[in-house]
Amino acid sequence: GATCFMEMYDHCDAIAQAVVDSGMRAIISRGSVGMNDPEGRGIAENDAAYARWHGAEEDRIRIWYGPHAPNTCPGEYIQEMAAHARQRNTGVHIHVAETKGEFDFIQGKYGMTPAAWLESLGVLDVPTLAAHSVWLTDEDIAIYARHGVAAAHNPISNLKLASGICRVEDLERADVVVGLGTDGASSNNIMSMHRELQVAALIHKIRNYDAQAIGARDALRLATISGAKALRWDDAIGSIAVGKRADLVLYKLDQPWNVPHHDPVSNVAYAAQQSDIDSVFVQGDCLYKHGDYQTLDVERPSTSSHDKSAPEALVVSVDRSNIIWFDGRQVGKEEVTGLVRGAAAGRPVAFSSCSRGWGALVRQVSTTACSPVRWIGPAPGEDRLLRAEGACLPDGEGNRRL
Repeated sequence: GATCFMEMYDHCDAIAQAVVDSGMRAIISRGSVGMNDPEGRGIAENDAAYARWHGAEEDRIRIWYGPHAPNTCPGEYIQEMAAHARQRNTGVHIHVAETKGEFDFIQGKYGMTPAAWLESLGVLDVPTLAAHSVWLTDEDIAIYARHGVAAAHNPISNLKLASGICRVEDLERADVVVGLGTDGASSNNIMSMHRELQVAALIHKIRNYDAQAIGARDALRLATISGAKALRWDDAIGSIAVGKRADLVLYKLDQPWNVPHHDPVSNVAYAAQQSDIDSVFVQGDCLYKHGDYQTLDVERPSTSSHDKSAPEALVVSVDRSNIIWFDGRQVGKEEVTGLVRGAAAGRPVAFSSCSRGWGALVRQVSTTACSPVRWIGPAPGEDRLLRAEGACLPDGEGNRRL
């Protein structure tokens, strides 16, 4: 059910190539955690992605800049990214006020809310999409309205992580554009725009104790024309109109759960299943037809693509108590290199840490192992989602599963 997406991640070239191959439409930004990027590598990679991909594929690909969030990027880093976006007449994609923890952190450090801090930095004059925007005050909403900041509402992610619920009605009453999104795979899982639309049509009713809040047509608008406006692309997409790009999603509503057909919009928002999506077009080209992908080579049946004949990776992991686990058993720091060298025998080695300060051990393992070593995360400071899933357990079992 998706025709267009906005991405904040690394590997911009690979993402752009996937857009080329699939025929989809995308805005790509190089997601950068400024506090871990003193040399500005993320900014340089974003510049390179812009030079190579912006406007490519008949303008199906655009490049924005992606400072991760106020609590992960110093002010100067965000200002530099915004300056690069301003020079190139493009936009900024940033997480803002996703959680109470972020809100309290910025309030405690700078004495102002995340939105107010960004305004004080002078970075909101460029087109800005603020992902999540859950913990906003009335003044924050006024800041968004003053600067034309758009919000990306990601209801399923916010529910899964217990972040809260975006004040969509209050934002829209202030003429702030709100588009519907999914967030990333780790906090959403299937990233279905159809499912997102349906959840958006439900959760605001209970938040406001009002059965009329964010109805079927509101949710459909958030997923279509409002989303296009949030991306500053509504001149070409987001609605069916003469001269637009023919990005379309077709539903079949002949299943029993879609009967009767009093209101097809209501059917889509409250009754239809994801399997009822029949076809998807982007720029007039059919990418998905009668349940079959037309441009992608999708493995069927949809089982794990993991090569069962490949050797299983050895896992070196460090838990939150700084205890090292090697292949499921506790070992000393001085033992790791020898154990990896002796046991690898062609097996790949994966290193996972829930603590900071283990870069030297990673380098040590990397230089002595007989096999490739890869980091399987979480990166320092980015273990929130794994902790929420209970993936890192004191006995190392979680890291073996990871």
